[in-house]
Amino acid sequence: MKKELEAAEEAAGWLVTETDLEVKLALMRQCGDEAKHYRLIEKRLEALGVDVRKLAPLASGYSPMFTYLMGLGSTVERIAAGPFAREALAKILNDAFIELCEARGDVETAALYRDVIQPDEAHHHELEEGSSRASPSPMMIASRRGTPRSDARDRRGGPGAGAPQGDHARAGLLIAAAFFSAVRRCTRT
Repeated sequence: MKKELEAAEEAAGWLVTETDLEVKLALMRQCGDEAKHYRLIEKRLEALGVDVRKLAPLASGYSPMFTYLMGLGSTVERIAAGPFAREALAKILNDAFIELCEARGDVETAALYRDVIQPDEAHHHELEEGSSRASPSPMMIASRRGTPRSDARDRRGGPGAGAPQGDHARAGLLIAAAFFSAVRRCTRT
């Protein structure tokens, strides 16, 4: 449940400073989906006999991943590390959880994750790539435009150094760098 709360808060926190409409809309959907997941998980736990009123998912504070992601400033960094990388991790963890639930005979929880939560996580991760809409996905929009923060990093020889402004290769390097940086930071604790 903590992951659902954190993912919703990340998307909401970024939403208020994002200027691109397509990215805003993707973040809005993610906020709603994460709230829906939280309630569905809560309902499933109640069905299993858990007193959800006693749960406090954020009692121990926010995760290092949340702290790292909230510090990102540009659209490309946020999409690369958040919806792209974090949601990819969520899909992997959820697949493992589904297998565990099935192995333990909890077909209802497995179905909830497989049939409801996973499709939403996949949508967040893919950011509407391949949709029937004519407009580009938020990731494509973000990769086409530069940001002062990413340009400054390029001058220092970091990810994307030497790549032309808006180059898709730079966006790919930023995705990889943000992903591995987030994983390193989160595995240190």
